[in-house]
Amino acid sequence: MSQLASRPNLKLAWRRITTGGNNQYKRFYRDLYYAYEVALETNLWDLRKRLLGGAFQPCHPERLYVPKASGLHRPLALLNIEGQIVLQAFANLAAKRMQPRRSPLQLKVVFSNVIQKPDSIFFGSSGFVVGGGGPMRSGLAAAPAECRRPELDFVPTRTALGELARCVYPLSLV
Repeated sequence: MSQLASRPNLKLAWRRITTGGNNQYKRFYRDLYYAYEVALETNLWDLRKRLLGGAFQPCHPERLYVPKASGLHRPLALLNIEGQIVLQAFANLAAKRMQPRRSPLQLKVVFSNVIQKPDSIFFGSSGFVVGGGGPMRSGLAAAPAECRRPELDFVPTRTALGELARCVYPLSLV
């Protein structure tokens, strides 16, 4: 609990929440983020004290259904701000713990959520080239720039990953 509630971890969690690219989710919180930021040190100190003292109680998320162009609805679970911070603080610890196992695979097999440095507020995905027209939105794969094959820009993910594996690993291993 002391690692989860440490000041650097809570502050890093706050920075990752406010700098993340999930704008569809963050638009519901923009004004609250500004208000929380005004007294950030005091708010994080109070949250830390409640975490360490066992008094922190997470709230239930609110469900919201956002209409999609297809007529279906996208469910969003909205956490309160302190719930977001605690969840991100836990994710920070999990990412740090998993980093030694992930690092041999990063930018070889795993191309998502690559943390540049353990204390960086940004997640990067440098080294990617994504085919035109937003293929990731339609379930298609992206390939690293050095392995990119134009004919794979618009093929299903499973096929592209097979081709990518042949590029990354020697033929004897695939």
